[in-house]
Amino acid sequence: MKRSSTLLIAFLAFTPSLLPAQTVPLFMSYQGRVTDNAGAGIGTASTPVNRKVVFRLYDAATGGTRLWTEEQTVTLVDGEFSVLLGNGINVTGESRDALDTVFTKSGTGRFLGVTVDGGDNVINVSDTEISPRQQLASTAYAFRARAADTIAPASDLLFGGSPNDGLGWYGTGRLFNGITVNGPVLYGAGGGVLGVVDGSTRTSVLRWDKNGKVGIGTGSADLSITGSTKLVLQGDDTTSTPQQLTIRGGTDPNKRLILGYGTTSDYGAIQAFNGATSSTAAKLMINPSGGNVGIGKTSAGSALDVNGTVTATTFSGSGSGITGLDASKLGTGSIPDARLSSNVALLGGTQAFTGANQFASVGIGTGPNSAKGALLVNGDYYGKGHLWLNAVEGDGKSGTAYIQARDDNKDTSIGMVLRTKKAAALNDVITLTSDGNAGIGTGTPAAKLDVAGGINASGGISVDGDNGYSFNSGGGDTDGGLFSPADGTLTLRTDSAERLRVTSSGNVGIGTGDPKAKLHVNGSVNYTMYKGGQFEWYQTSTATFLINAKTDSNAHEEPASIYASNDILCSGFWSFSDERIKNIIGPSDGGRDLRALQGIAIMDYTLKDTVKHGRQHYKKVIAQQVEKVYPEAVTRSTGIVPDILRPAGCQEGWVDLDTDLKKGERVRLIGEKAEGVHEVLETAPGGFRTEFKPEDGKVFVYGREVNDFRTVDYEAIAMLNVSATQEIYRKLEAEKAKVAALTERLDALEVRDRERDAKFAVFEKLLRSVSSTADLNKASQAGGSAARPVLLNREAAAAATAGE
Repeated sequence: MKRSSTLLIAFLAFTPSLLPAQTVPLFMSYQGRVTDNAGAGIGTASTPVNRKVVFRLYDAATGGTRLWTEEQTVTLVDGEFSVLLGNGINVTGESRDALDTVFTKSGTGRFLGVTVDGGDNVINVSDTEISPRQQLASTAYAFRARAADTIAPASDLLFGGSPNDGLGWYGTGRLFNGITVNGPVLYGAGGGVLGVVDGSTRTSVLRWDKNGKVGIGTGSADLSITGSTKLVLQGDDTTSTPQQLTIRGGTDPNKRLILGYGTTSDYGAIQAFNGATSSTAAKLMINPSGGNVGIGKTSAGSALDVNGTVTATTFSGSGSGITGLDASKLGTGSIPDARLSSNVALLGGTQAFTGANQFASVGIGTGPNSAKGALLVNGDYYGKGHLWLNAVEGDGKSGTAYIQARDDNKDTSIGMVLRTKKAAALNDVITLTSDGNAGIGTGTPAAKLDVAGGINASGGISVDGDNGYSFNSGGGDTDGGLFSPADGTLTLRTDSAERLRVTSSGNVGIGTGDPKAKLHVNGSVNYTMYKGGQFEWYQTSTATFLINAKTDSNAHEEPASIYASNDILCSGFWSFSDERIKNIIGPSDGGRDLRALQGIAIMDYTLKDTVKHGRQHYKKVIAQQVEKVYPEAVTRSTGIVPDILRPAGCQEGWVDLDTDLKKGERVRLIGEKAEGVHEVLETAPGGFRTEFKPEDGKVFVYGREVNDFRTVDYEAIAMLNVSATQEIYRKLEAEKAKVAALTERLDALEVRDRERDAKFAVFEKLLRSVSSTADLNKASQAGGSAARPVLLNREAAAAATAGE
């Protein structure tokens, strides 16, 4: 069949200048005509024909790259059809993006290929594309849209049709607000933004408002909050040196000056760097060519004029040194090389010089005391505190602190000590030895830091090296703590033995130094449990009765490696079941197991502790009920039951709550900061007492501890089900054999019945054929009395064989 298509309308384009308020539709109108081999159009007005048509867009008249494909079902009337390209469906394995993505600025031409199905309503390999492809051309006014690629000279590209928002080029002869820009100008009535778009994330990099204010990194923040400031740099910088603004040198951009405000530590910073990293600080000069600098004031009378307190680690200088010292103006620090002038008397004391540049004793708040050396920078006195700090309270009580340095050869091995004095007794607080050890509470530190007593560190304790952290319990026990025996490995030790190990791969081992999984537990503890003993059945020909079910009342120890108070979530569970670890007694009694399984009741229930477990419904067994019929699957141990679940007040251990608790019982109590199981020490009407004393006087009474808390071995029940199922199968097989035997007998009886019925049918036929007694006698005389029975038997046998 001949198929041809004629392009009548390529596409219609409307420029923004013609339709500024409309959205350009993502469709193209296309009309064509399909004829048969004789040139006649397919379909008529009275009998139109539907055909599937595939449209493809290419970048070349032949060959080239396929850019877009879609399929439509068109209606042919005298061969003519009309469609909207972009309104079809996808073709498997071929791309179909929006039409506007196909017509790009870089595209040199677009060619349309059309394929029509041959009448079988399927596009297949026998349906070829109509040749030649048809090139898409512009409509008359579509040429106007080409101007948007360059923006015409002396004109602007307007946004939204508003003359107040646009983009244009301003240079010689075309000024912007009286300024020769010689470059592009982006303007808006209310301001504007330069930003970055990454998928659905939009970031404002630079923005300005109608008042001429500029913000960098300000996002959606209101620029007017900064008053008359014209430039705002915004960004919460939490680095050690905030860097909202960086000024770099043209020759070496690594040399830079940064300004910023650290929002975390709440401070502003000006810092110079000389290097690619921020660790190389450089000199910062203020008025390097001259001029005074004022801090905390609006005028400066000297090179540095400070209104406020100056704090420095060290003062150094030359010339006349430091003059005019006032005790109320001194901060912290030292003056190692400066000379003290005669104005040092303003400190409230006098001076006694022993050399050209040193003084032996200077009193601060009191006169100098050369015997005790209240302040000794460089002297030769031993046995007393080189720096005394005296404090006198209003009631006459006093305290003294000493900082003392000693010579190893003349006194002791101590290099420096910080002491306090109480009731005429000197107490060493911090001791520094000559070999670099530091002791707190001890005068003979045996490590780099040796603390005698407890440590309260809200920020944690950090120790270099691999020796770890040891914890002293107060009684001299130093054989436990955290240790790192190798790189990437952490261990927990108690009583000089490793208890837990975390490897570099993240495996955790308890009781093993080579964990094979994310959690590997080796070893167990004996857990006291009460396990079911035996049950007995009595069976008659018609029924089975449970005549004895008892529980072993003697406690025994079960080795346990993991005890979990809540669910254990996992994707699988494997249990050791190797024959070599078992003493096999023999196969389980399937009949008894089936009877036990029939006695287990499946119950619907919820848990009483709804705070912890919610109101979820469960469909499982109840331990007490299972214990009656299958005690082997039930064990007893110590546990907590939520049988009270009520809040109460608690003062001095007395819980104001009326319960049936008795003295000696144990009950779980929950406070705001602590919880635990406590013994009831005594009871009284309306309350009971334990040693638990919550700080806020409030407690939640959860429930009592019991020693017969029952647990169910669901694995045992599962195996009981397996054994019972096998027993049912055996019974079904036996019944099946019985049914087979009965079926065989029934088949044999049916054969006999068919033979008997055949004989009766022959008799009935013969009887009907003899019309009278005379005919019967006549037949008897002709054939003889002995011939008739033989004939009847033969006919009956033949009838049975034929299945009559």
